[in-house]
Formats: sequence, C-alpha cells, structure tokens
Amino acid sequence: ERTIMRTQRSTGSVLVMAVFLIGMVTILVSAHALVINTDLQIVKNVIYTNEARNVAEAGIEDAISELRNNYLWQAGFSGKAFPINATSAYTVTVLNNYPSITLDSVGNVLGQYQCHIRVQLIVMGAPLAAPYAIRVDRWEIL
Repeated sequence: ERTIMRTQRSTGSVLVMAVFLIGMVTILVSAHALVINTDLQIVKNVIYTNEARNVAEAGIEDAISELRNNYLWQAGFSGKAFPINATSAYTVTVLNNYPSITLDSVGNVLGQYQCHIRVQLIVMGAPLAAPYAIRVDRWEIL
C-alpha cells in the first residue's frame, strides 16, 4: 500500500507543475502577441503619417503650378482627392497676395492622419508672360 500512495502523490505534483508551465507559456505568448500588435500599430501610424505629408506636399506643388500660370490665383483647393478617387485628399489655402504668397496645405489620409505644411514664396517676373518663376523662401511642416 505504501508504494501505491507514493505514486499517486508524484502524479499529482507533476500535474500541478504541467498546469503551471502551460499557464506561464500562455502568459508569455499573450504578452508577445500584444507587443507585436503594438509594433504593427506604430508602423501603420508612421506609414500613414508619411503618406499624409506626401499628400500635403502634392497640394503645395499643385498650388505652385497654378501660381506659375496665374500669379493672381487665390482660389486654393478644398478636399481635392489625391490621387483621383483615393482615400487621400489635400486642402490648400492661399493666405497672402502677389508677390509674397503663403500657402497652407493640409494632407489627409483615411480621414484620420493629417500633415500641415506652410510655404512662403515669391512670384517673380509677373506681370510678364507666364510661366512665372517661383522662389520658395520657407517650407515648414507644422
């Protein structure tokens, strides 16, 4: 009878140890999955923030193109899709008049990620024939 009791006790302690080890492995795997998920979110934020900056820059370039053809252009752009039918858009506001012009561009991606750029420039050569030269004096990401 003594040998039978020892075997049952040994089996019980092995079972407790196995459950403990399974619990520890589960906790480690869960923590690792959480870290991976956080890293993926950080990467996603960086990608979409950079895309928003590129969209805002496209808005500035589009506005400069308009100013090269018409130095009195003041209309700006509101929610212009970039590229066409995409989930990205820019809004450009013209703040000053010829010859010293300030452009504000806000790039928006997925309605969540934004970048705001302000550019100060000088239109040169107007009112001579277009295209007019543009000198960028300041380009800042706000």
